[in-house]
Amino acid sequence: MRSAHHPGARVDCGAYRGDIEGFCEWLGESLSGRASCTFHKLGNVLITVDGERAYGETYAIVHRVGGEASAPQDLILGLRYLDRFECRGGEWRIAERQVSYEWERRIPLGPQQLAEGYRRGRRDGGDPVQSWKAPVVRSEQEALARLVDRSAIYAQLVGYCRGVDRCDEALVRSAYHTDAYDDHGAYRGGVDGFIGFVQRDVQARFRCTMHKLGHALIEVDGDVARSETYAIGHHVRAQEGRDVDDYVMGIRYLDRFERRAGEWRIAERELRFEWQRLDPLRALDPNWTLGRHDPSDPVYE
Repeated sequence: MRSAHHPGARVDCGAYRGDIEGFCEWLGESLSGRASCTFHKLGNVLITVDGERAYGETYAIVHRVGGEASAPQDLILGLRYLDRFECRGGEWRIAERQVSYEWERRIPLGPQQLAEGYRRGRRDGGDPVQSWKAPVVRSEQEALARLVDRSAIYAQLVGYCRGVDRCDEALVRSAYHTDAYDDHGAYRGGVDGFIGFVQRDVQARFRCTMHKLGHALIEVDGDVARSETYAIGHHVRAQEGRDVDDYVMGIRYLDRFERRAGEWRIAERELRFEWQRLDPLRALDPNWTLGRHDPSDPVYE
């Protein structure tokens, strides 16, 4: 967190106003014993660059899971980060941040015990991403090349989601190298077995799924890249022709991509759960235009 800010950067989140060093201490104290999990999912970002200064407005949804273990709750915050960035010594970092709160709500989550085989993200220094090292960018040309690589990698991440949600086996498969390994918790193994797992344990159980990606931190180092992608997954269950509930999950995809023959695909994937809940649903209005879960969906036209 400190590395995103210049030393002495100012932070104003209402409850705290001061420098980044004090903010880190305040945040640790304010969350200690109160939140078993935090999950910051970024949305759209508007960035305006003016020389060696830039101004960013970033929309975010923040989940803070806390309360008694027997009755956990999720404090959900809708907010914006209003940032002034400065480029110093060739490095862009936050010089000033203001947090603008827009709305909040608190909802019960229900049991957080994961099904057998699934694993939760860690906050004790042992999460897999904390062992990843960001490669050094040595030139502007290299930085531009990495932007192209990140775009290609993100396209694969998005394509995977479409493939699962539209029941498009070929599209899901195309996100992986043929010898890739996927650790989804309940399934660990190769791509063929993973496809069968998705068809049997996901697509056959739920009327529809919707995997909504947030921000992805992608670090490229030659022909290998590491990515951490935040996502919220919706899994809608129906009974007697009407929707009854939605199994919602806050998750992260931890991926190792490799570029082979000029093409970026997943070589290793690990899924980590952060939180989960079950929401009741009302029947859909029959006049609405519904998405389809096969090649008849309009996206394939």
